[in-house]
Amino acid sequence: MSKRFTDTNKWDKPWYRKLSIKYKVLWQYLLDKCDHAGFIEIDEEIISIDIGEKYTKEEIFSSMEGKLFNIDKKSWIPKFVEFQYKVEKIMHSDDKCSKSVRDLISKNGIEIHEENCRLIHSFLDPCKGLVSPYLGCKDKDKDKDKDKDKDKEGDYKGNEKKKMNLNFDTGQWENVPRRLWPIWEKAYPGINLMKQLDEAAAWLISNPKKKKSDYIRFINNWFKRSQDKA
Repeated sequence: MSKRFTDTNKWDKPWYRKLSIKYKVLWQYLLDKCDHAGFIEIDEEIISIDIGEKYTKEEIFSSMEGKLFNIDKKSWIPKFVEFQYKVEKIMHSDDKCSKSVRDLISKNGIEIHEENCRLIHSFLDPCKGLVSPYLGCKDKDKDKDKDKDKDKEGDYKGNEKKKMNLNFDTGQWENVPRRLWPIWEKAYPGINLMKQLDEAAAWLISNPKKKKSDYIRFINNWFKRSQDKA
């Protein structure tokens, strides 16, 4: 029997309060029945039998707009991944759970953007336009070669050839060392690292004369100050 975290604050959220009992139960059902990466096959007949209410696919998706997305044969609740796990950990950790979630996401045709950890965030906030949530034609062999090249470049050894950098045109961080994520998570548990990276980028763009030669040191100091304030 699988156990999952539940958001007890959902009762205070306007979108949830506005739902009728029928759709409140539906939302809980979807969260309980989806796999551990948030994917579920929408079968309105089975859902209607299990819950005891009549549902159609159209009303399921319309009532869950912005929460449930149709992905080929299955549907996806990206918020599930964001809530159950730390997105940064899922993107970069090599533990069994993280690998399994990444495999399921890739298997269902969602692009995993290794470089800047924006998979879930970009899918939830299309205004950012960071990553296309759908895979185009993807050459898996080339991707494997790229991963090997990263290892050769010392991505996990602390002597990266490609320095961490902020692209001032797109506002996105580039070449963020994956080896640093677990270190940052452990050192600064009281802050949202992704949000702080976005805020640091916004500050730098607003202060172009403050460009840094060592962005890793700058970000580490930024995290420390934010942690102290928190």
